[in-house]
Amino acid sequence: MSDRSQTQPAVTVNPEAGEHRVVADPELLAACERAIEVTYERHPYYAARYSERGRRFSSSDSGWLARLGTADPDHAWGQVSWLAQVLAARGMPTVLLEEHLALLADQIRAVEGEQARADGLAGLSRRLRRARLGALDHDTFVELERDLEVRTAGESTQLPRAGLLVVSAVADELRGLEGVESSLLKWLADPEVFSPTWARAVRTTADRARAAASPVGVGQR
Repeated sequence: MSDRSQTQPAVTVNPEAGEHRVVADPELLAACERAIEVTYERHPYYAARYSERGRRFSSSDSGWLARLGTADPDHAWGQVSWLAQVLAARGMPTVLLEEHLALLADQIRAVEGEQARADGLAGLSRRLRRARLGALDHDTFVELERDLEVRTAGESTQLPRAGLLVVSAVADELRGLEGVESSLLKWLADPEVFSPTWARAVRTTADRARAAASPVGVGQR
């Protein structure tokens, strides 16, 4: 069994990444790749918007995140919060990181002797989830995601789970992460990428999410 505490520069995994350290153990790296595969299957948004370059950064970011599973919880949370802000400003609402951390925990849990690391990552995912649902409740997420699916069912250009991303972006903005919504909608509601009908429906979903957070919106639910 290799020493799983060993690390390597991120550029070893992704030539475009920096010199920050990522896990070096082959089993942990394989678990990271499996988690990425499931993440990309669940969220076609990644490949559609960020293509192969984004996929490479998913590898280096996941290798870095895997290290945080054994770090001091407060330090790990600070690092995850920082990454969440960076990614959100680039068009990735924090729900994406939340779900990826949970998947990463699931895959690492299958690696012998890595239960504690997996538990640490799962805990970080739960903290992101609590923060998200503190801004907009679960029922609002479900309702608005489903509503977007129904209203765009006949569109030839659409993206699965887009409603979740839109509502999460609004929730992120409500709790102080600036630029998330505009960065997401710059692409997701672009009528040159999608149909005008889709673009309008996406923006309507964002408007409804903001309304749901207002005192009037809360009272009407």
